Amino acid sequence: MKSLLPVLLLGLVLAVLVFAARCSQRAMHDYETRHAHTTDHPEAPAFDAAVSAPSDLAENERMATAFPDTLLSTTAMRFKILAPGAGARPVAGNIVRFHYRARFLDGSEIASAAAPADPASIALLKNETPRGLPAPVRGIDLALLEMQPGERRLVVLPSRLAFGPEGRPPQIPPRAPIALELELLP
Repeated sequence: MKSLLPVLLLGLVLAVLVFAARCSQRAMHDYETRHAHTTDHPEAPAFDAAVSAPSDLAENERMATAFPDTLLSTTAMRFKILAPGAGARPVAGNIVRFHYRARFLDGSEIASAAAPADPASIALLKNETPRGLPAPVRGIDLALLEMQPGERRLVVLPSRLAFGPEGRPPQIPPRAPIALELELLP
């Protein structure tokens, strides 16, 4: 009985710590939601809290709600394999050719390189900007590294893997997650 008491006490302490962390996370989310309209970019359009994610928690909830049938990767991007590929995955530094269509979560298109005769190409993890996008998108590199040639994939990127917390006003609002349809060409 003596040896059971420290184990129970440790379990109680851990439960209290987990509960406190969850409460503080939820409080921060509520605070950020109330103060989501502050921006350093006056030219950026005004977005309400339901549209522009004020925190990672809200952003992840929006992504999961918009794309419920996707899986969550370790880098916080969501994905769904639309068509399998075959062969070896590319590695950092490889120059890859791919088709893409980038959209906001509401479905409005940002950019596209989906024409069969005109694919985009980048050297992976070299901070290159795919044709048609206003800036490099780190999440594209990370997604392409996980794909096999010929694979088509839906990828939903949190803002930190897309255009960051500042966005690219006026085209890309602050903290905007994006959805991409990617096809890695052989």
